[in-house]
Amino acid sequence: LWTSDGTPIGTYLFKDIYAGPASSWPRGLKAVGDRLFFSADDGRTGSELWTSDGTLEGTQLFKDIWSGPTSSHPWQLTVMGNRLLFSALHDLWVTDGTSEGSHRIQAALRAPVELTVLGDRLFFGASEGSTGDDELWTSDGTPEGTYRVTDIWPGPYGSTPRRLTAVGNQLFFRASDGSTGSELWTSDGTPEGTRLVRDIQPGASRSDPQGLTGAGGRLFFTADDGSSGRELWISDGTSEGTFLVEDIWPGAEG
Repeated sequence: LWTSDGTPIGTYLFKDIYAGPASSWPRGLKAVGDRLFFSADDGRTGSELWTSDGTLEGTQLFKDIWSGPTSSHPWQLTVMGNRLLFSALHDLWVTDGTSEGSHRIQAALRAPVELTVLGDRLFFGASEGSTGDDELWTSDGTPEGTYRVTDIWPGPYGSTPRRLTAVGNQLFFRASDGSTGSELWTSDGTPEGTRLVRDIQPGASRSDPQGLTGAGGRLFFTADDGSSGRELWISDGTSEGTFLVEDIWPGAEG
């Protein structure tokens, strides 16, 4: 772990967590209030959750989630209000910065990915138990407030929501409902507010939206409509407000 005030002399090794030539691999650095949280491996407990208050003595293992030398691999550290949510042991975890306030949110939830905050809620892709139906989930950081938003691809199949991006009060993401291929979707956190924005490449083929980025209250992304190749698109969350910005390389080439 290193620190810097932006000057050469103020940039130096802060703490050698895994003493000697081995690396502790600090990852996912996130600030919650006046404390830093990150994952690291000290060579004894495996890759676990660490914290720092900016002092050497205050830089220490926060929680050995998988007790002993085996790693729980905390990752996707995400700040929501004054809490930190993250994935560990293929489960969703939360901490308020205290040991007693650090726990797994829901046992039935598996493999949460792409943790994204919209307002006061967390959104992510996950499956329930062993069904493998990877769908869109939401959480307020409590077990009772953690649930699947809707079953986009009905039945045992998963819509695989990915590229989750918050723009204003909308969540955009890529998903497939089993009939339109991988296309652009949006959600306000309710089943009725979760819908296909536009079937950019009509039918079962996929436009495969990538690079989702919010700017000026709208979403920019790349997609392939089947005739223009992969080009730059824009969306305000409506079908009519989702269109090709410019066919930069005219024709079928992207």
